[in-house]
Amino acid sequence: MLHLQPGMLTLIANNNEQEEAVESLTAETQGDELKIGLNATYLLDVLSHFGEGKIRLSLSNTDSSILIESLDDDNYQYIIMPMKI
Repeated sequence: MLHLQPGMLTLIANNNEQEEAVESLTAETQGDELKIGLNATYLLDVLSHFGEGKIRLSLSNTDSSILIESLDDDNYQYIIMPMKI
């Protein structure tokens, strides 16, 4: 799950054994606080194609697709669909 808050992005992952990992990052955010479910495998696959640098996640609500782009290389754009949480 991604939890977007003003100035912060928190990634929360769970597995079948009810183990949880939480990582918070500072982020430039716009809009309201938002929690969105994602398949972590899809997100990791997309992120593996980017080198170092900043990325942009663009989304409007919890039901819309997420556009992921590199701010350093405009050759790649990825779309991930959210999951119900």
